[in-house]
Amino acid sequence: MKTLKAILLMTLIYSSQAQNLSLNEIMDRVEKNEKIPSSITQVDQTIVTSKGKSRVLSIEGYSKNSGDDQLSLYTGPARVKGDKILMLNGGDDIWFYTPRTDRVRHLASNARKQKVQGSDFSYQDLEQRDYQEDFEMDLLGSEEISGVNHYTVLAIPTASGPDYAKLIFWVNQENFVVSKVEYYEDALLSKTLYASNVKKIDDYWIAMKLEMRNNESGSKTLLETREIEVNVDLDDSRFSTNFLKRN
Repeated sequence: MKTLKAILLMTLIYSSQAQNLSLNEIMDRVEKNEKIPSSITQVDQTIVTSKGKSRVLSIEGYSKNSGDDQLSLYTGPARVKGDKILMLNGGDDIWFYTPRTDRVRHLASNARKQKVQGSDFSYQDLEQRDYQEDFEMDLLGSEEISGVNHYTVLAIPTASGPDYAKLIFWVNQENFVVSKVEYYEDALLSKTLYASNVKKIDDYWIAMKLEMRNNESGSKTLLETREIEVNVDLDDSRFSTNFLKRN
């Protein structure tokens, strides 16, 4: 068993190392957590209106190629059951299928800003990011959140990035999970994302709960991962438009 003195010494050494990291090294560690080669998830999505009314959607999620290719299959409730969203090439190509029309619809590039199934997450919020390509970034300093030191990072989107004026990230210095994100449209704070219930699964630190608060409407959406498998073998055929019309 480690003594208190040894634990304190290790903490001081780690803190010193963390403070000496460059911005590129910080974001490389963030991407190491986020770019899981492949995964299968079971997720509950709770949408809460500004008046406090809520509805829960259940989603089976499939991800491949380090998150560049994603498939979301809605399993409930009945109103959305069978709906599927396919995002390929890091979100550059998005298709939507619903059994009510039995049609596969390719979404235009400007649809990335649209809400996903009426939630507070837009399509672009769910895209896998290459931070150093999608943003011009600046390390602003550090800030303590819930007793843990965080890097504060300013991110200005490039042409390949999301359609926001700027984002501010708070990166946990202990596990390099992005704990908080502020999304700005012009000078206004549009939305705030909070990540919590972080667990280590294999070699990845994963936030099992994401809460997006809409600062304009007062609504919020929670994505809570009930189950997750990482580094799974997924067939490429699952990530195709032909798969969307299969039962």
